[in-house]
Amino acid sequence: MKKDGKGFSTKDVIMIVLCVLVLIVLILLLKQSGKNQKEEQAQLNQMQGEITKTGETGSSVSGKNSSYVVCNEVNQEGWLELYNAGKQEIHMQEAAIYVNGELVKTYKDEFSIPARSLVVLEAGVKLGQEENNVISLVNGEEKLFTMTFPKLACKA
Repeated sequence: MKKDGKGFSTKDVIMIVLCVLVLIVLILLLKQSGKNQKEEQAQLNQMQGEITKTGETGSSVSGKNSSYVVCNEVNQEGWLELYNAGKQEIHMQEAAIYVNGELVKTYKDEFSIPARSLVVLEAGVKLGQEENNVISLVNGEEKLFTMTFPKLACKA
């Protein structure tokens, strides 16, 4: 207030205006952040598709001939440990790995995952770099699994 007790000083008015501007900027940032979060969640949901959880460490989707693949482990160095939990061998042709919707590795050579057996696949890129990660394994036209997981911690 001015010394005479009437009205605000120029300094007071400037401070009030600055506070109001900062408040408006914060509100706009919060709105944009919420919008971005909703868009990211929608994108993750779209990439994830339908999954059947088989425990804390793996996800799978039923494949042909009652065979299905479980991803037991994802390593930050870029490999996936897969388990064929089915009763039949899975023949892999034109296999591909997608990370966050992007094709990162294709396997030109055919290979098989024997029934009730493990196999390790190299993704060709570091995994778990984003806050939310989605990995899909495709065998030709058939999606064998889609899995989501959080950012992987670095080893000390």
